[in-house]
Amino acid sequence: MTSSSNGDLGDGYYLTVEQENENADAVFKGINRLYEGDPAPSSPFTELLNIDNGEPLGQGGMKRLVPWEGSRSASSSDFMIVVTDPRPKSVELRTAMKRLAGALSADMLAKCVVINTDTPAENRRFVKKNFSEDSGADKMTVLTDEKMDWMREYTALGEKRFSISMFILKEGRCEKIAREVEAESMTETVKNAIRGMLR
Repeated sequence: MTSSSNGDLGDGYYLTVEQENENADAVFKGINRLYEGDPAPSSPFTELLNIDNGEPLGQGGMKRLVPWEGSRSASSSDFMIVVTDPRPKSVELRTAMKRLAGALSADMLAKCVVINTDTPAENRRFVKKNFSEDSGADKMTVLTDEKMDWMREYTALGEKRFSISMFILKEGRCEKIAREVEAESMTETVKNAIRGMLR
């Protein structure tokens, strides 16, 4: 975990002081959740719904999406950025998606997976209304977890309240995790976490 005396995302840290303290408290209290370095299970991806057809990804879709499971579009040492929010029609998540689409390169957006609880049809409407095909945002993968099974497995529901969580997964491990991320700081959180991981 990266440490910061003032929690300033502008200084290259991906967690605020509050997030670091909350994580330390969770470790101290023995809260059962995923931590950085823990295995990143692949099987929960199989039940996520594709927003284009409303069907589960299945084993084949999971293998195409998850780099360490044999993705042909990425090397097995590649990483993926997962941004998730269990709140239906989350204004914060939608704002975060727009900010990421405007700030990340096409290469980074291709590594982004957004998982929410909205129906595939609701997600299609949002994507169609807010992202043009030439915006680069079409590179971002949006998936549906209506039953919140993926979120439960990845402990992305939060202990106290629902909020946005960000996971960077690489080679079957949770490399970076940020919980209760604000939409306004999502871009810096993602960029700083990637920078810290690639050092």
